[in-house]
Formats: sequence, structure tokens, C-alpha cells
Amino acid sequence: MSADAWAGFRRAVLANPALQQELLGVFEPVPFAALVVERAGALGFDIGPDDVEHALAASRRAWIERWI
Repeated sequence: MSADAWAGFRRAVLANPALQQELLGVFEPVPFAALVVERAGALGFDIGPDDVEHALAASRRAWIERWI
């Protein structure tokens, strides 16, 4: 996955409240990653499960570092 694909998908999600709600409704990491991959692919973005896992880990790290 390229950074452009991830940024493009994020923009698409932010522009689509229904997609935001759908993604917010999934709490488990594996089903969430599968849904992201499916929705990203439907929108023309090449994002894989590993990309989602890395993005989640980076977000967790950033959140933790913010409070240290």
C-alpha cells in the first residue's frame, strides 16, 4: 500500500458519514481490518489487512506517546 492509497481512503471515509458509522460499528481488529480492506477495494484503493494493522498500531502508539 502506498501512503497515497491510505490518505485517499481516509479522505473518502471522512467524506462519507454512512461509511464512518459502518466502520465505527466494528470493534474487533480482524473483522475491522477485513471491512476496511473490502470498502477500500470497492473505492479503488489497494489496502491490505497488514496495512490496517500497521495503521492501528501507529495510532495506538501516537495516542500513548501523547500521554507520556
